[in-house]
Amino acid sequence: MDSETDVGVEISVGDLGCRFVFAGPAFEEHISVRLENRFVQAGDALVLDPSLPAFFSELHELWRGWDGERDWSSVTGNCTLSARHDRVGHVSLTMKLHDWGMTDQAPRNGGDWTASLAVVVEPSSLASIAERLRELL
Repeated sequence: MDSETDVGVEISVGDLGCRFVFAGPAFEEHISVRLENRFVQAGDALVLDPSLPAFFSELHELWRGWDGERDWSSVTGNCTLSARHDRVGHVSLTMKLHDWGMTDQAPRNGGDWTASLAVVVEPSSLASIAERLRELL
């Protein structure tokens, strides 16, 4: 469910029990992203990047399916998305968030973290997600 909030646009991918949420603007040139289910909530900021809505647009264009995984990574590497199509009408999206300090190097300290979550969406929803993400740019 997408919504307009006091801080801008909020885009939900998945359902209320297990979802990713993109919201913005978070602060200058950034949006916020979080993943949440009944047991875990994790979030971070992403640099505004047109490659994110383009990733969802590409998945929509391939709505009949594709082989293997399609991947996207944020500019800073703190967020990745992987998509798999089951060829029977469902797309599995896995988001992985981690502390910026863990990109391409060993953890900086004991406070570093990683979280991942998978959701299943209908291919027909991918164009709407891409369109809403473009609004954040």
